[in-house]
Amino acid sequence: MLPLQDSARITVANALQVEWSEIIPPTTSLYIMGNPPFLGDNTRGADQLADLRNAWGGDRVLSRMDYVTGWHAKTLALFTNPQYRGEWAFVTTNSVTQGDQVPRLYGWIFEAGWRIKFAHQTFAWSSEAPGAAAVHCVIVGHTQHSKNKPRLFEYEQPKAAAAEVPVKVGINAYLQDAKNILVEKRSKPLSPSLAVVEYGSKPTDDGNLIIEPDQYAEVMNDPVAAKYVHKYVGARELLHDEDRWCLWLDGVDPVDLSRSRTLRDRVDAVRRFRGASKASATREYPHHHLFRQLAKKDADYVCVPIHVSEGRRYYPVALFGAEVIASNANFVLSDPDGFQFAIMSSSMFITWQKAIGGRLESRLRFASTLTSMFHRGCERGRPASLPV
Repeated sequence: MLPLQDSARITVANALQVEWSEIIPPTTSLYIMGNPPFLGDNTRGADQLADLRNAWGGDRVLSRMDYVTGWHAKTLALFTNPQYRGEWAFVTTNSVTQGDQVPRLYGWIFEAGWRIKFAHQTFAWSSEAPGAAAVHCVIVGHTQHSKNKPRLFEYEQPKAAAAEVPVKVGINAYLQDAKNILVEKRSKPLSPSLAVVEYGSKPTDDGNLIIEPDQYAEVMNDPVAAKYVHKYVGARELLHDEDRWCLWLDGVDPVDLSRSRTLRDRVDAVRRFRGASKASATREYPHHHLFRQLAKKDADYVCVPIHVSEGRRYYPVALFGAEVIASNANFVLSDPDGFQFAIMSSSMFITWQKAIGGRLESRLRFASTLTSMFHRGCERGRPASLPV
């Protein structure tokens, strides 16, 4: 009964560093539940990484694994002891049920004989506490009993009320009513008809190679600089049809660099900015007139924004000519005949993206190694063909 009174027994410790079997006496009716800390791979510190390594053990690759998965690891480890039987559930970041974390986390969970007993799909965390985390969460409960009928709750919007939906097949690791097929990332397309996807061009220039709308007229008044002005498209420009330009100086005539004050001043500013960088690779990059990462296409290509709203019926992509420069807020792939554009802008693709892709809060997040092509799946740890 809540609130806990006489039955309360509280241990104050780091849950990922202590042995749970030393705290919890053997029992066949154990329920583990909680709301562990939310830290992604890009926000955790050295201490949290040490906690994760201790929880997971061995040489397991922890890149992109959320801090919360340490509690999954400790729970599974405890239940390998036959003296402990029960069920478990956590409130977690929704990213553990999205993208490339799923096969690494749930491959182990399913192989250990667990199934999902109930789940709440993504919802917005709310709290009256000051400084409450603004995160999107899921709740997932696990059992080893096969007789329980799974229960699945969805949210029309992240802040809407939960609505239970009927489950016909079962709840898979992506919290869908479907078979447990785990989609692993890969660096090459399965089909030769699908192009390799790569990041767009990254300036790392403090804005000095970029031309904003209020700067366009001034730059174009410099006839030398004007020769190197290209349309520049980030995710915002693609999604909202806004204008932006850049100075693309790959192959620039050295004489032009010296006789154009616009080019000279902007390249000098890039040199100073990169020289002050904490990253040695940026400081040592010798071509200050160039973008730090070049991904210009020589022919027509598809431009794919990395993040888009989850409410879109189709994933918004654009077909550009070689003269348009796509920023690193997008992915790019060659498309000489328009086939890639047709695939990427289809209802089939956005269905695939929503089902297994990663997200930022609830927004869709495209990944070149996971959602850009059809993949081989793994059903409960065994190879399986993924139906198209």
